[in-house]
Amino acid sequence: PPRGPFLRLFSSAAGLRLKERGRGRVRTVLTSPSAAALMRLGRRPLAAQPLPGRLAFLFPEHRLKSLNAGRDRTLVLARVLENGGFKDIAWARRRYGTAALRRFLEEDGARLVSRRSLGLWRLIYRVRPRPTPAWRKGYWP
Repeated sequence: PPRGPFLRLFSSAAGLRLKERGRGRVRTVLTSPSAAALMRLGRRPLAAQPLPGRLAFLFPEHRLKSLNAGRDRTLVLARVLENGGFKDIAWARRRYGTAALRRFLEEDGARLVSRRSLGLWRLIYRVRPRPTPAWRKGYWP
């Protein structure tokens, strides 16, 4: 085991059992998160959620390693649903789930996906996207 101060997270029950038999090695067990602990977690950078390498062609203006699947969800879904292949779409469905895909199509689909693609995904997922913005009618395929 590493020496010096380090943090290990346990469930409340497991932490209490460890404290009881830990002979002083476990000093404090948090049974519920405090506001200060939650604030510290909020300041931490997002965990790395890399995209598969095969999606690189969808993001020519980005370094693939700089994209985060969780943080950049809207961008990733827009590109995958517009130009992705079967495997890319299957990955997005596994990664985000059907409910998230439907929510994206309803909220942002008309704005970020072409009318042609939106028509296809609307039929497949049986969603009713928000109306297309007026500035986009007639200019976008």
